[in-house]
Amino acid sequence: MISHSPDHHLSKNQRILQQSLWYALICTIILLTIISIHYSIYISTTSNQRNSQQLLNLELGKTSIVTELSNIQSDVNFLARQAELHGYFDQLNDTNLTILANDFQLFSDKKIVYDHIRFIDINGQEIIRINNQNGQSIIVEKDRLQNKINRYYFKESFQLKRNEIYISPFDLNVEHGKIQIPLKPVIRFGTPVFNSKGSKVGVLILNYLGNRLLNNFRTATSNISENVMLLNHDGYWLSHHNRDLEWGFMLGQEQSFATDFEKEWKQVSSNQSGQFETPNGLFSYSTVYPGLEITGLGKEYDQSQTRLEYLNHPWNLIAHISPSELSSLPKIFVRNNMFFYLVIFTLFLIGTHIIARLRVNHQIAEIQVEFEQHFRKVLESIELNVLAVDLQGNISFCNDSLLNLLGWKRNQLIGKNWIETLVVNRYKNTCAKIFQQSKDDNKSTSTHESWLQDKVGREYLIRWHDTSMTDTEGNLIGLIFMGEDITQYRENEIKIRHLSEAVEQSPASVMLTDKHGKIEYINPKFEHLTGYKLDDIKGLNPRVLKSGETSPEDYSRLWNTVRKGKTWRGIFHNRKKNGELYWESASISGIRNPEGEITHFLAVKEDITEQKMLEERFKHCFNSAPVAMVMTDSSGAILLANDTLQQLYGYKEEELVGQAINIIIPDDTESKQLIAQKQNTLDNSAINSTNSMDFLAYKKSGEMFPVEVGFSSAPTLEGKLNISAIIDLTARIELETELLQRNDEISRNQALNTVGKMANMIAHDLRNPLSSIKMGLQIFQKQSNKISHDDAVEINQIALEQVLYMEEILEDLMSYSRPDAVKLEWVEIKKVVEHSIGLVQKDIDSFNAKINTWYEKGLPIINADSRKLRQIISNLLTNAMQSVETLHDVTPVINITVQLDLTESNSYIKITIQDNGCGIDNDKVDELFEPFYTSRAKGTGLGLAIAKRFIELQQGSMQLQAGENEGTTAIVKLNIDPAQ
Repeated sequence: MISHSPDHHLSKNQRILQQSLWYALICTIILLTIISIHYSIYISTTSNQRNSQQLLNLELGKTSIVTELSNIQSDVNFLARQAELHGYFDQLNDTNLTILANDFQLFSDKKIVYDHIRFIDINGQEIIRINNQNGQSIIVEKDRLQNKINRYYFKESFQLKRNEIYISPFDLNVEHGKIQIPLKPVIRFGTPVFNSKGSKVGVLILNYLGNRLLNNFRTATSNISENVMLLNHDGYWLSHHNRDLEWGFMLGQEQSFATDFEKEWKQVSSNQSGQFETPNGLFSYSTVYPGLEITGLGKEYDQSQTRLEYLNHPWNLIAHISPSELSSLPKIFVRNNMFFYLVIFTLFLIGTHIIARLRVNHQIAEIQVEFEQHFRKVLESIELNVLAVDLQGNISFCNDSLLNLLGWKRNQLIGKNWIETLVVNRYKNTCAKIFQQSKDDNKSTSTHESWLQDKVGREYLIRWHDTSMTDTEGNLIGLIFMGEDITQYRENEIKIRHLSEAVEQSPASVMLTDKHGKIEYINPKFEHLTGYKLDDIKGLNPRVLKSGETSPEDYSRLWNTVRKGKTWRGIFHNRKKNGELYWESASISGIRNPEGEITHFLAVKEDITEQKMLEERFKHCFNSAPVAMVMTDSSGAILLANDTLQQLYGYKEEELVGQAINIIIPDDTESKQLIAQKQNTLDNSAINSTNSMDFLAYKKSGEMFPVEVGFSSAPTLEGKLNISAIIDLTARIELETELLQRNDEISRNQALNTVGKMANMIAHDLRNPLSSIKMGLQIFQKQSNKISHDDAVEINQIALEQVLYMEEILEDLMSYSRPDAVKLEWVEIKKVVEHSIGLVQKDIDSFNAKINTWYEKGLPIINADSRKLRQIISNLLTNAMQSVETLHDVTPVINITVQLDLTESNSYIKITIQDNGCGIDNDKVDELFEPFYTSRAKGTGLGLAIAKRFIELQQGSMQLQAGENEGTTAIVKLNIDPAQ
């Protein structure tokens, strides 16, 4: 604060006392604020540290359990898979069992943590058992082996699939119905084992000694050993600092965590992890699911019953802090800090008095008048920009430095409002608020920044330090601003920040070295790519990345290039911190100081490992392709030609590379037009578009042969690349020609064969009824007066039956040659079958046949021609009854079943009609569906052919099968939803 004279209203001692009290008050407030903040931070930090420590130690304990379970899982899998790999389970002879037992014994001696290791066969009989007696593994004699088929762990383990592991509850070992003393916690692990054919041959059971798991857990949580505990799923202690409380569920004790902390146990058992506080204290908990850790069924999408069963047997890890421990923090804070703050407060009081005395003495000694005389001279002479304003913001003084910066003259600014005249529009409101705040606070000094504009509108950022001016009475009369132009500094600061952010966030790895090649900086991308941190390689040479595949000559050329001030670009095959090799393209250049000297080198690199791998894969696939392939650039010059193409055309690769494509694709006018048209199509299509055309090509020898050329085009950074696949069509064209000729010949023969069969059938089947009719007419003609009425009726009936028989033959012929249109409707298959049975009821009664039907529940309705279905089913029933006709003293029994038949691609309704007749010859099953084939004296042989064609028209199928002992089975499959 600048005033014109010291305050003479108070005596020196009064002023010292006044300022001492003022400073003491400020110090007291500051000290109380500090104490309050310190207390809040202490309580918060200590509580958070304590809570975090509880959770951390629980996590360490959980990790120790999970790690031990993982080790056990590895042991179980190792023993099972090792024996399977050596084929010991293929033949359980004495040799294999002896080797296996010795392996198990050696494994048990090494591990020490397994009480028993047993191999039990599929009948529950122990084949091998290793006992751990006082740390020594012993192979149990064969006559002492027991049958464990009724033991729960054998049953549970035997039901598992390959690689699945059963884990028993964690409890105490029981021998002969009594808990073993001293207490021996055990867990049983089991897994099925298989022979090389994949057949299950038994189970492998390991009795794990649980003390190791508990000791590991206690060691991992030793920092909170008095507070941590391990519970089973019923809330009983498996581990507790008071050992007498452990294994209560086995020892008949009723006390448990679940009974002592009933509400807390409900929350712990219903969640996997967390931390909460109740009147009983702070509880931190986590959950381990041993079964999930062993089996790997812990994935969210796995909703199998096995996973749900494992979730019912978790172990709970709990850390408990009592209410008394929680309430001790304030007392500890007071005890630890009271003396310190009392000393600080005393020092503050002494210090305030000293400061007040010094300040008053200084004010008295100050000669305000002399200050005012020299004030303006000082402001004029300093290099800072100085501006003095009154309480209204009007300019009362400005020095030459400010005038030179802004281009104004002094008389143009004096009396003008400094905010309206000098401050840029967007900052005027902010500046006005700062100005008002400076007046209200009346502080000695404050700092702020504002944007000013010169006479022509150029902007400058000024950092101001303002000081208040007072009159002789101590009243505020104005402010003095002293500032420096930081425009260029701020611009440079922004540029540096942007550059730094760009480098830090760059997708390319960046490395900066000094002029001697020692690393000074790497960006996060470099760290992520190589695995090195800056602390790992700072001060080292980039040669730490060398893989040894780049020659010293290449490195020498690199350094010669960059030391000359040029930029080097190339590709490295470097090595990461973990030893993995990778490819990167690099650009390295020098950084010069203002004097033009190179002080640093900058390397910007991009990981191209994947690109290199793709290139190698492409070349391998290209060269090993079974068809001829050629790659050309946008001008049509050949870049690559694989071995197949070289063999096809008779050229060597060096004869093709660099040549125009027309060396292997015809260059006549018509072919050029076709290629140009195809190339234009590819240019206007999507990336990687493909198409093909046929040409007549020429080999190196001049031989002409037909080819199919497939075109594919894709743009790259170097331009468009075209890939063509060329197939020799010579063999295919010859084969197609031969097949067409054979198909024509087969079609003609089949047509002639069908006509012959039809003519033979008509001649045979129509001759007999015509002969019967002819005979009857001749009888009428010769003996018309002698024939009785009954004989005439009989002759008429015979003739009528023969006419009806001929009509049936003609109807079958018409149905076969010109099938009726299918009339689709939604039908219920059960009703169709029952109706079909009704149509042949007369034959059923005649043959005294027995019909058995069975329908699967929930059969869907189908879209089909019900009339034709009834006709087909009734014909099949008639055939079934007639097949029993040749057997003596046999009653026809026909079983009809209707059920769903689901496949991967379609859904069918399957109708099965099975009889007990004479059966059919398996060799003649396919012939039965051929037109005009029949095994009976009467009939056209078209019935089954017509039925099969109708069923297949609805995308179904029909087949006949000979029974194992007797009878025939007809199977009709109807597509539930045939394509329209």
